[in-house]
Amino acid sequence: MASFPVSPSVLWPPSHRLVEVLPSADVTDNCTPRVPWAIESIRRNEGDRENTYDPMHDQWHEQGFTSDDIQVVGGRIYLRAERTGKSGGRAYTLILKAVDDAGNASRAEARVLVPHDQR
Repeated sequence: MASFPVSPSVLWPPSHRLVEVLPSADVTDNCTPRVPWAIESIRRNEGDRENTYDPMHDQWHEQGFTSDDIQVVGGRIYLRAERTGKSGGRAYTLILKAVDDAGNASRAEARVLVPHDQR
């Protein structure tokens, strides 16, 4: 699977805020000069309502309990800058799908990370 650029690709600090993420792709083939594309899905390795409390960043224990970590509003993508303190960090995976004029489909992926720390 190919990849495509996304900005930002790292969300820091893990402040529990939603951050707009901008995918950028220029998809072409031999017959179609500009192939239309769309984000087909967005996954994450940690679920909604995780206990993400981290005493280095959170004021109180309940602060890390959030939901709706992935939001797509009017074609704009927002991801939550959050991760559990028990893992190596959170990874969001965006899957892009492009379909050319002949109906041939192709997919690519991008990752947005919320690292555990800045080491």
